[in-house]
Amino acid sequence: MGVFRKIISVTLACLFILSASGCDPVKSPLTDDEALVLYAKARLGDEAARKLLTDEAERGDKIAQRYLGRIYDFEARFYSTYDDSVEQASKQAAYWYRKAAEQGDAWAQNDLGTLYVNGLGVPQDYAQAVQWFRKAAEQGEPRAMLNLGWNYGGLGVPEDYAQAAQWFRKAVEQNDYDDSITRDALSELCGLYEKGHGVPQSKVAAYALCTLSDDLARQLPEEARIEDIEEANRAHRIRLDTEMTPQEIETAKKLVPKIDDAHLVFQSLDEYLKTQNKR
Repeated sequence: MGVFRKIISVTLACLFILSASGCDPVKSPLTDDEALVLYAKARLGDEAARKLLTDEAERGDKIAQRYLGRIYDFEARFYSTYDDSVEQASKQAAYWYRKAAEQGDAWAQNDLGTLYVNGLGVPQDYAQAVQWFRKAAEQGEPRAMLNLGWNYGGLGVPEDYAQAAQWFRKAVEQNDYDDSITRDALSELCGLYEKGHGVPQSKVAAYALCTLSDDLARQLPEEARIEDIEEANRAHRIRLDTEMTPQEIETAKKLVPKIDDAHLVFQSLDEYLKTQNKR
């Protein structure tokens, strides 16, 4: 979370104090913070910021290319400007994401994969999405790990719940900037442990994972909350409440770590499952 908060604080500072030293990038290539500031300004309609970002992208700066792609992606999804149709804006997003992705930018690789999943700016192609998600995931990008886990439900690759579980787990362990990633991955793992798909069946583990996912969801800002995820968690919990003994529920609650230690949840789960296997 520390890196994410740092980026946000830099962005807000530059947006509200436009004349402050360091807020107007002048050197090339751009740092991630500098590109993010230009992106934020451009989304607010700052033409000069957009031009600077475009100039750097055209020079081959992969960070500028990623953020320029995100500008077009945003415009395609929410409103289209500059006389572009939604389709044209999506194609521009895909064009710039690909430029950055081919240079090894993990975030752009994940963003391009997402376009392939949704068929925005490119033909819908789950196999292509998986390829880009995998490239990003292998670089340690948690959002791509989460997306790759979803695809192992049979989208673009053969259904493989064990692989899905591994990628969901890695997403939790690697994530340090976005609690919504951890929330989603834990919710998916809850369902897998409840059914025993790709992991040992354990209602205790499922209950603990759903509880932690719910706890994280309640701490997220309203715009980051996803009703479908929270409803899925509630459905799991209702079933588990009726199927589990009070002792099992109490055991599950003890496995739930503090929110700040969400990425360590598997340490206690693994220890619990080992004790169950010895019985």
